[in-house]
Amino acid sequence: SKNSKAEYTPEEVLPIVLVRNPYGWMKSMCKNPYAAKWGGMHDEKSCLRLKKENYEWNTVDVNFGPGKTHHKSLAHFWNDWYGEYFYKNFTSHDGDTTAPF
Repeated sequence: SKNSKAEYTPEEVLPIVLVRNPYGWMKSMCKNPYAAKWGGMHDEKSCLRLKKENYEWNTVDVNFGPGKTHHKSLAHFWNDWYGEYFYKNFTSHDGDTTAPF
């Protein structure tokens, strides 16, 4: 019926995650940085610089959700933001890789 709730088993679900490439994501962050702040973010020439002129990382601070996060650079922020999808290890008791649901 129209109002019945659909029920699925984990075997019937295919989770899909879309991740932007780092360079395209960083360029879009220069246009709309959301809650992120870093040195040179409003300057078109220096926005994508990962390091300052003194070779120190151009750090990024983000006020998002319950608190503030700190990242070494915009590239590090991308890696921290999307890295959980890649680096988290979801393994079952028998050693097989499984989905996180």
